[in-house]
Amino acid sequence: MSIWGSSTSTRARANAAAKKRERDRKLPRMHLKKVRAEIKAVGGFSSGVKEVQVVLSDISPKGVGFFSSGKLEIGETIALTLDEPKRFYVKGRVAWCQEYDATSHVLSTSPQSYRIGLEFFFDSEEEEAEVRSYCDLIASNHIFTKGAA
Repeated sequence: MSIWGSSTSTRARANAAAKKRERDRKLPRMHLKKVRAEIKAVGGFSSGVKEVQVVLSDISPKGVGFFSSGKLEIGETIALTLDEPKRFYVKGRVAWCQEYDATSHVLSTSPQSYRIGLEFFFDSEEEEAEVRSYCDLIASNHIFTKGAA
């Protein structure tokens, strides 16, 4: 091999990397979409309705993470309502609340100072099934899309 040419192993690595890029390009793409939601304390410490921001990829059948301008108390029972992409209502308990960089405007033009985790609880198996169905809808229609052909 000369300094001007390339070795067989270098070409093989380049070909392998090109094939991997092609495979990865065909995988579903994940899109981050934020939606406005409302929360309301259910017999808890806070009062009134507050607007929060939810990134759809943060919703699972067990809970959701969201951004809020105000702190919530751990253990507080919250009702969460989203209007898009489809109306969704669920109750849960605040599992954690962390202060977040308030100077970041990635999710909203107004600062969202807290990142909050809500663990869902259900009054019936039907409610739990509805949440699973909603998560499936979100994943298939709003989070993951097919890669380029």
